[in-house]
Amino acid sequence: MHFLLHSIVFNDKFVQDIDIYLYLFFQMLVMVPALFISSIIARESFDINLIDINFILIIFYMGFIVSVLTIFFQNWAQKVNKNPTLTGIIFNLEPVFAVIFAFLIGNETLSWLELIGCAIIFFSIFIAVYEKNRTQTEMM
Repeated sequence: MHFLLHSIVFNDKFVQDIDIYLYLFFQMLVMVPALFISSIIARESFDINLIDINFILIIFYMGFIVSVLTIFFQNWAQKVNKNPTLTGIIFNLEPVFAVIFAFLIGNETLSWLELIGCAIIFFSIFIAVYEKNRTQTEMM
């Protein structure tokens, strides 16, 4: 959560004034070594004999699609939208969409607790957006 807040606040400050591709490059230049160092500190182990085409595809998907494209779209959305609050609200929906896609695509079974958690997140975001719109309407 701290990274999310940090990312949204800094993005709001920087993406308006600079090239988002260059900004993304420097974000990755900082994140990749930082994550590598954190994996060493956490003493994560790796067996080189397990490398196969599936492993390479997973690493590509997680590294490029999930990380790079997500951060790129966040930078782009904040540059176009110019509303960090809305960006934060959308990013808080990520666990809800993860559960929905896990159910639809991955054939995951959902517990009542997971469904209740998704409902709480969804309705809290609905309330936040509703209150923001109501406050803006009252100011006019």
